[in-house]
Amino acid sequence: MSAVEFRESLTQDVTAHVPGRGISKRLSTPRGPGSHSLHPLPLPSTPFADGEFDAVIIDPPYYDAFQYGDLSDFFYVWLKRSIGHLYPELFATALTPKRAEVIQNRAQRDSAEYISRDEFEARLQRALDEVARVVADDGIVSLVFAHTDNAAWEHLLRALRRAGLKVTTSWPMQSERAGRTTDNVGSVLASSVVLVCRKVGDATDGFYDDVVRDLDARIAERLAVFDDMKLSGADYFVSAIGPAFEVFARYSRVLRLSGDEVGVDELMVLARQAVARHATRSLTGGESLERLDSRALFYLTWRWAYDGLAIPADDAYMLCRAFDLHLDALTVRGGLIRKSGSDYKLLGPHERRSITLGQRPSWVDVMHSACLLYDEGRRQELDALLGASGAGTEPAFWALVTAVTQLLPEGSRERTLLLGLGGNRDDLAERAAKYSPDFEELTLFGTQP
Repeated sequence: MSAVEFRESLTQDVTAHVPGRGISKRLSTPRGPGSHSLHPLPLPSTPFADGEFDAVIIDPPYYDAFQYGDLSDFFYVWLKRSIGHLYPELFATALTPKRAEVIQNRAQRDSAEYISRDEFEARLQRALDEVARVVADDGIVSLVFAHTDNAAWEHLLRALRRAGLKVTTSWPMQSERAGRTTDNVGSVLASSVVLVCRKVGDATDGFYDDVVRDLDARIAERLAVFDDMKLSGADYFVSAIGPAFEVFARYSRVLRLSGDEVGVDELMVLARQAVARHATRSLTGGESLERLDSRALFYLTWRWAYDGLAIPADDAYMLCRAFDLHLDALTVRGGLIRKSGSDYKLLGPHERRSITLGQRPSWVDVMHSACLLYDEGRRQELDALLGASGAGTEPAFWALVTAVTQLLPEGSRERTLLLGLGGNRDDLAERAAKYSPDFEELTLFGTQP
């Protein structure tokens, strides 16, 4: 077997070129200077023939998440002092060369170090094109990727498609150590995803409804395995991207019945929806899931994934799209979300300024209102609320109360309110069954914390 590893920067060096068969034996044999070659060549000008390698293993750059060249300078200086005389051509500069580095560098625009997002994506595409060229038709490309920005994943999928590579399997990998300095930050990944790709063969068009069914089945199958890894939050959503890529790779295009092509951004929303359905189904049970409205499912999924953490706008936007909700509509006075700077935070019943109920209120708004009415001892209004909305005798409503209660940490104010409400379910359901006013009565009162 022959293999090549492109360095993490995917730019200037092609390392560990070990031609010929029996790579495991070669790698286990001690080698001295000069027994392998290092090629300081900018991609895609690699000196290899088409299809020369059976495997290409890469850890590509993550947009602006890490400044690889700057981080490498620490090691570069010491290597230059210790072995620079053995490889003078590789240590000719004072620090690591950065001009051709494949990253997004948000330095000042007039700085020589500045690299725009568009330029980064163009360089990444050229690198993946070269990877696809040098790997054999039956070879494997394995790459590691992690990012909370959905746009980064969307571009990676586009770039792989354009390079003629398809994802055939994937695995999440817990790549970050516990206790790192970003652990107390909101939506931060603790894992990466290993994507295994092959060259695209014959592929046909797929129809939207078929893809949705395939996606649900594949993600449910893989997430059942990933559950054992105790993934949560952003990591859980990211872990589903690999299986989603696998499904998308089966088709050259995904079409609606109208003949319109479904864009990559829409495919990523489908992946989010499939994850959300899987998560809420496991939390509430299949029957209850069908009875919960989108707003309630959204609330439950956020609590499950992020608890009380503030999350970036992109995560909040994508989660809203997964349930066909609009972020702006949820941030109005009395809404479920509060905008704080560039982040968004989900609110409990005690944090909402007011809760106004219409004729067909969401179960989550009924739940929050019921919590406050019960806590304040306003039993007649509580009976009216649970009776008129039908929540008091609806198993799905109580399944929502139970699921959210179990997700919240000990001692939280919302959990205390829900424990009081759920602990009196039988009595409240009996009283609600006897009290059935018209829906219009719900609009006569609101609740204020």
